[in-house]
Parts: sequence; C-alpha cells; structure tokens
Amino acid sequence: MIVPNVPDLGDGLLQNVVGIEGGNRWLSSNVDVIAGQTVNGGELVISAAGRVNNVTVWSPTWSHDGQTLAFLLSGRLMQRVPVNAGNLQRSVDLLSGSAQTIAAGELAWSPVDNTVLLTTNNTEGGRSVFRAEVGTENVAAVVNVDDTRGLAWLPDGSGFVMANWFEQFVPINGNLWHIDLVNNQATQLTTFENAFAIRPSVSPDGQQIIFVHDDDLNDDVAATLQILSIGGSAPTPFGPTNIAVGWPAWAPDGGTVDPTPTVTSAPSTATPTATPTSPAPTATPVSPTATPIPGSADYNIYLPYTQR
Repeated sequence: MIVPNVPDLGDGLLQNVVGIEGGNRWLSSNVDVIAGQTVNGGELVISAAGRVNNVTVWSPTWSHDGQTLAFLLSGRLMQRVPVNAGNLQRSVDLLSGSAQTIAAGELAWSPVDNTVLLTTNNTEGGRSVFRAEVGTENVAAVVNVDDTRGLAWLPDGSGFVMANWFEQFVPINGNLWHIDLVNNQATQLTTFENAFAIRPSVSPDGQQIIFVHDDDLNDDVAATLQILSIGGSAPTPFGPTNIAVGWPAWAPDGGTVDPTPTVTSAPSTATPTATPTSPAPTATPVSPTATPIPGSADYNIYLPYTQR
C-alpha cells in the first residue's frame, strides 16, 4: 500500500504510519519521509497487543529546569518530550525497564530534581503514591492512599500536598494531606466528612494551599475555592462563589490574571473507584537537598472559571 502526498518535515525528522479505528491506534516504526521518493514505512501490525486505546494526554507537569514536559498518554503511559521538540516529534518513556509499564493515575515532577510523584496500584491491592527517578527503574512507595484527586509539590521539594479521595462504592469525602518527605510524616490538613477537597495548588512561598471544595458533587451545585495555611489553619472561602472551577494555580511571579466568565452549566463529575486505606508513610524517601524558597509577599492566583 502506498500513501501519497505525505509531507517531508525535514531531514532526520521521523514519522509513523498510523492505523486508526475509532479510539484505537496502531503505530509503525519511525520512518524519515523524503520528498520525491517512496520510502518504506515498515510493517504495521494490527493486533490487540499493539493497540493504543483512547489517545488522550493529561496530567502535564514541567521538569524543574523547564526544559521537559512530562504527561500521561492514553492508557496512563508516562511520557516526556523536550520543550524544543520539532514538528511531530514523538515523546519518549519517562522511566525505564519494568517501571515504564506502570499505569499511573497522576503525575507531578519535583521542582528541585529529576524525581516524579505518581499514583498507581500497590502490591497489597490498594493504591499508593510512589516516587520515581526519571529515566531509571528506581521507584519507591511513599504513602498509601484511597485514591488521589491532585498532587502538588512544595516549592522546596521537601514534601507535597495530596487530595486523598475516600469512597465505598460511592464517593464519601476527600481531604488534603501534607506528606513531609524529610521527616517521613503524613499530616491531615482538612477534616471534611461529607465534602471534597480536591486539586490543591501550593503558593510560591510554600505557606498556603488553594483547592477546590465541593459539597456533594451534584451537577446543580457549583464548586467553590478555599484556601488554608499549610501550618494548620481552618480553610476559608476564596474568590468568587457559585462557579464551576477547574484547576486553580498560583502565579509563580506574583502576576495577576483576571478570569473571564463564560455562561455555562456546571460540568458533570466522574465517579472514581478505589480501595479504602489509611494514609501512612510506607517507605523512607530520598531527602531533597534544595533550600526552601523564602517569601513573604502576597501572591496572585490563576483562576480559570465559568460563571453560571
């Protein structure tokens, strides 16, 4: 089979032959298309083993030096691509060996080194947050969870904040936890029994957390934003109310971005599944060596939202 009119992206820029059936994809080996020539694209094997399902990208996260973007592809496959990637440049594996076969649920790159946090199933049948070294097979469990709806590093790499999501057949609650990697401690920051704290974002000085608060996950009740101190203050409302909010994020340089409201209805919320456990550190992680980022100035927050 000859595929006509394939563009030559440049000398040495490789492409794939792709077979498509609905949400399924099959990829051939890399080939360098040469203008004016017919190039062998290799063998395209159509089989269940080589199928890539539901091609999507989510949980993007930047490397600490800003030169690489990591993300989850399709069946929770961990990938990375350089910021200066050329047209149609393929991503490469984030980890190596058997570690690369992990099906991750969330991904977050450390702000100080080449380690990442990821969530996946553990050997006990539950779920855990693991810490892995990019490009290697070095993976270690950090803390057991029910499930997560957000991982956010502290700016100095000394720990992270996670949203632990608890359910028994139906969602029950979600709460924020501070995981101290230096002292190997897990501290619960919120105590909602019938509400959900999800999608945390840590301020540039590491002192405050903004998060999405949802009372009951009903489509007719919009979520709100709340903010609290990582030192243990009670959460307080923040910003506009009656909004359908996505992922709040702090502006790293203190700049201001004004949200633009768009009239719409609140989006539906998917129902996750998980095995309930109690968060508790299960392994001694590598201690970060970076010094904390000082800061006492006020910071602003990027706040994408839709007004109902």
